[in-house]
Amino acid sequence: MGGSDIVPDDSFGYQTEPPRYDGMDIGLDEIDVFFVYPWPGEQEMMLKLFQSVASEDAILIAYYGDQEICIYRKQ
Repeated sequence: MGGSDIVPDDSFGYQTEPPRYDGMDIGLDEIDVFFVYPWPGEQEMMLKLFQSVASEDAILIAYYGDQEICIYRKQ
């Protein structure tokens, strides 16, 4: 789905209910660790997406290329 459809932000379209993959028994707010490998220029969108859907204390591990790995915790 690209992520942009679940970020409640004026820069993206969004839905009121976060989507789930077929067969996914848990909600996005129940996931503790997210790993992303965004294309150049998508880093900010990934951070907005994480802030929008992750629960408190969830962790985002982002690989930005050239051995640059950043870890974020939602507070």
